[in-house]
Amino acid sequence: MEWISAFSSLLEALFDDVDNVEMRVNLNCPLMTDLPHALRHAAGDPSQQGRRSKHSVEEPGNFIVSVPPEPPAAGRYQEPRSYEYHYDGRSYLASVLLRREEGKVPISVVTHSSMVALEPFLLFAFSDLVARYCYAKPIGRKFHEVLRGIALERGLTDRELEVLTYHLFGRKYAEIARRLFISIDTVKKHVKRIHRKTEARSAMELFARYFTPLIDDDEPGLPKE
Repeated sequence: MEWISAFSSLLEALFDDVDNVEMRVNLNCPLMTDLPHALRHAAGDPSQQGRRSKHSVEEPGNFIVSVPPEPPAAGRYQEPRSYEYHYDGRSYLASVLLRREEGKVPISVVTHSSMVALEPFLLFAFSDLVARYCYAKPIGRKFHEVLRGIALERGLTDRELEVLTYHLFGRKYAEIARRLFISIDTVKKHVKRIHRKTEARSAMELFARYFTPLIDDDEPGLPKE
């Protein structure tokens, strides 16, 4: 977060005609895709193509950090100049939005050309940040890889994946509803559909089915079935 904030401030200082920089980085970008064996077949098996949801490895993950955390208030800025970066041309990596305050001269062609020229550097910088994060937080990377695999294999929607993430962390329905701005009844419906699609009767059973094999694989000396 400190890196992203500092980098955002540097970009803002670089251009005289930019009043606000919003930066989003997908820390779940699959630079090194390593889905567990039990889930990996779904990505490569043609018979599974019809079961795919929006969560292919080329799509954005659900672990995106943003600076500032909330978009600026409407009406204060002009329409932003948006720049999106993809790893290997496919996987969503990051976005940079440059904003100019209302009533001022719009962002110049020179600034736009500079951002285009900076693309190779920005791709490297964002990729390096995500790679460093993955190595510093290997458990978090594995957790989100498994979640992405579950969504791919079981056809979970974006909202169901969000609910599942909180559900696995043991969040109560009321807290999930508050965080996602939906009703408690809607949360219950999502959880019910998640259990039906994953064929698991509880979060504990779902965790045991998908995450325990991952822990066992990482333990040296454990007998393999």
